[in-house]
Formats: sequence, C-alpha cells, structure tokens
Amino acid sequence: EPAARRCPVCRNDPLINVTYTYGDELGVSSGRVRATRDLPELEQRFSELNVYVVEVCTCCGWNHLTTSFVIGTGQPRARRGNSRRTAD
Repeated sequence: EPAARRCPVCRNDPLINVTYTYGDELGVSSGRVRATRDLPELEQRFSELNVYVVEVCTCCGWNHLTTSFVIGTGQPRARRGNSRRTAD
C-alpha cells in the first residue's frame, strides 16, 4: 500500500507500507502480508494476532518497522478435532 512519504535514504520513489500478521492460530499463514482492509475481519476471527507495518523503498531496499500492535477477540478459540467423551 502506498505511503505518504518518500524514501529518506535515496529520496526517489514513495515508500510502500507492508503489513504482516503473525499468530499461532494462523498456522502456515503466519507471517503473511495482508491488506489493511483485511485486518477488521481477522480481528473478529482470531483471539490474538500480532501486526507489524514496515515501510519499504522498492528503489534502494531501505525498510523500517513503523508500528506494531495486537488485534483479536481476546477470547480463546474453540478447539477443533476429536472431542473426548468420558464413560459414566
């Protein structure tokens, strides 16, 4: 996603904001790049995700972590898989 400022190193192209999401609940999708518009849906589906926004210059490769935050419901997810029944 385009950022509002130019690269502080090479002063060429505008920077790009890249948003990454990490969380155990994401499984193999942890560390994936996400669009900002997808975050509200993820926040409602998962209990806790770490979000990192990095400014990147596509011209010289400079990058910088601009912000990080946690999203999610705060509620544990229901377990999937085998449910155990106890015999009476």
